Amino acid sequence: MIESPFSEEVLAGEMGTDYANLDALIPREDFVIEDQPTPNAGTERISITELEGPFFGPSLRKPDFQRETNRWTPTKVVDLIRAFVDGDLIPAVILWKAGRFVFVIDGAHRLGALLAWILDDYGDNTRSLDYFGHWIPDEQREAAIRTREEVEKTIGKYQDYKARLSNQASAPTHMQKRLANLATAHVIGQWVPRTDKKSAEDSFFKINLAATPIDPTESRILKSRRSASAIAARAITNGGRGHKYWA
Repeated sequence: MIESPFSEEVLAGEMGTDYANLDALIPREDFVIEDQPTPNAGTERISITELEGPFFGPSLRKPDFQRETNRWTPTKVVDLIRAFVDGDLIPAVILWKAGRFVFVIDGAHRLGALLAWILDDYGDNTRSLDYFGHWIPDEQREAAIRTREEVEKTIGKYQDYKARLSNQASAPTHMQKRLANLATAHVIGQWVPRTDKKSAEDSFFKINLAATPIDPTESRILKSRRSASAIAARAITNGGRGHKYWA
């Protein structure tokens, strides 16, 4: 088996005070929804245009029990974007379609990093400001600035690539190969078979407990997330901002 630097095992070892908060880029949705699960007829090849486009990207959701997407350092975010534009290996993301939403069972950091590049939002721009009530801590802002600087230095802005698509010959040499790669670059989406929400939730815990050791306290909070103490713990940890766990 080929181990990727973006596997959950590697992700788990990179916690620290210097990380980019990408939690706002894929909204959360209550996993107890009225819509029935739909057949797994979604795309298996997720391109940059699908993430940016009006249908697939906006339909992405994190389940309400998913941990915050804030566990990658700026360097890890840069490495993921660079792997995408260079055509390197990125592990598949695992998705589950229910009604009008596509839930990210595994891979929120990978898709979040690409969305951050598309939106130029590494935790401090429009979507993040709206999500966090227009207040973000200095540490989050500083990490976002460092991430953006690293991305622009080693890869460049997404909007610059997009502007060159119609005239690739005029692009700098270092961009031309990556522009060609972007035409076919994609992340593989593996879909949880048609099932009920309990089975999809169980899939999440099997995947994440097997690959990334979840702290026992965190696991207890996630599994008992509808209890008053768990809701309060998650809300206090986030300073009452971000997803409204108590709603």
